[in-house]
This record gives sequence, C-alpha cells and structure tokens, in this order.
Amino acid sequence: MIGIVSWAAGRARMILALVAMVMFAGTAAYINLPKEGEPDIEVPAVIITVPFPGISAADGETMLVKPMENELTDLDGLKSINAFSADGFAAAVLEFEFG
Repeated sequence: MIGIVSWAAGRARMILALVAMVMFAGTAAYINLPKEGEPDIEVPAVIITVPFPGISAADGETMLVKPMENELTDLDGLKSINAFSADGFAAAVLEFEFG
C-alpha cells in the first residue's frame, strides 16, 4: 500500500491530469446523455376493486378475494396476481407479460 502512495506522490502531475480528464469525460457524457422528463412507460397492469360496505376483512378474503383469484388465474399472459381485502372492499392487482 505504501508503494502505491509513494508512486502516486512521485507522479502528482500525471495523477491530477488523469483526474481532470476523467471529470471532463464524465461531465461531457452526462451533458450529452438523452434525458426525458416523463417517459411514457406503459405497465400492463389492471387494478380491480370490489366495494362491499360493511364486510369485514376476513369475510372479504373468503367471499371476494379467493373467488376472484380462482376466476382470474385463467387469463392469457397473466404474470402475477396480488389480491387483498380490507374493511368494506377487496382489490386485486393483475400484472401481465409485456407484449
């Protein structure tokens, strides 16, 4: 480790020039990099909500979420299903394959 430090100290001008070139190249690359403020990325997903006033979360799980999951698992191109229930409603998020 001491050998690297003494080698760099003996060539201080070369090290400073190298650091300056790397900083310049990084700044130039950052400036020329194309940027979009809000890219249009379409995520193939659907959110299904089922309002049911007065239902508890446990009943919503058995009466709404489980049947919904059973029916929706047969859809073509389905990647994943995330379903949940809370007091008064149930919801399912369906994520599909791109394309």
